[in-house]
Amino acid sequence: AGGETMSKTEALAAKERAWERQSSILGDDEGLVRYRITCVPRPKHIGETDPRTTWIPGQRGETEVFFTAAEVKGKLTMLSRKNLEGYDVYIRPMTAKYMYIMIDDLSADSVAKMRSDGLVPNGVWETSKDNFQVLFRVPRTAPAYYGDPIPEAETEAGNALVRQLTADYGGDAKNLGVKKAFRLAGFSNKKPERHSEFCRVTATEKGVCLPLLALLEKERDRLAGELAEREAVRRQGILDGKVEYTYDPKNKGVASEGCIKDFVRFMRREVGLWKHLRRDIDQSSIDFQTCVAALKEGGYAPESVADALLRVSPGLAKRKGSHVSDYIQRTVSKAITAVERESEKKDAKRERGAGGGFLGR
Repeated sequence: AGGETMSKTEALAAKERAWERQSSILGDDEGLVRYRITCVPRPKHIGETDPRTTWIPGQRGETEVFFTAAEVKGKLTMLSRKNLEGYDVYIRPMTAKYMYIMIDDLSADSVAKMRSDGLVPNGVWETSKDNFQVLFRVPRTAPAYYGDPIPEAETEAGNALVRQLTADYGGDAKNLGVKKAFRLAGFSNKKPERHSEFCRVTATEKGVCLPLLALLEKERDRLAGELAEREAVRRQGILDGKVEYTYDPKNKGVASEGCIKDFVRFMRREVGLWKHLRRDIDQSSIDFQTCVAALKEGGYAPESVADALLRVSPGLAKRKGSHVSDYIQRTVSKAITAVERESEKKDAKRERGAGGGFLGR
């Protein structure tokens, strides 16, 4: 019994060491990343199917909780039992801080070729005999404002890079994308053709692979331009009355649905006035006049007007680039000043009128 206990303790300690090494590769030195755990049942023999269903430990009805690295460590004993029962155990970091570019099913020669080409991964693990996954960790760009095309373009660029590297180095073309889970190190591969071989971390590297980051950023910037153009066309279609504005409650901000619809109405009116006067469209002037109307006629708060401008003005990302937030702030501030000055002039005029009537009696 003592030998059996010692064996189990040593096996658990080995899994703990493997997880500490793997979580470090994932950039979780500060314990801030959260993880989804997935257990996938495998049949015992090739050609068979397993009637059991995939189990996600964090699922609670329609909601799901994710785990810290320490919490994953605390579940290794339970996950070891699931692994013995024939489940493959996968981990996926749920974080906006990093993007993970994983290439699956590479040979040792392919991994060596990748390195010689200057693409040094943050982690390499052997999932079965002469079968490797390589992982690159790159920092994600946080959205600077609502509608910022950079984060979406970055994800699409990451997916494109996974496809390219998979093709270039002979990886698994069925396992693509930057939102894929990877095998939990220290656990055995339960696919029947893999004979319960253990997943082992074989190499780690700190920092960012700069050649890969350069490829990613080049494609990201190209795609961001396409996305910005697409969004500009969509917004212009709304102002031209060709497309109906649709409020998305999942992406709601400060401005209410009514505020945004009024903002669209006010902007359509301003555009119509400019066209009636046969002026060349100056979108920045139209933005300003629309903000004035939303403050004065609509009675909306400045923060709601700012949010509406951010969501409605066409070609905002194309026109203002990285200065969108500053532009929004300056435009709304100028509109507030204009409304206040107009109000002061009206008050002064009323006072002069009242004064003149008193002296005349």
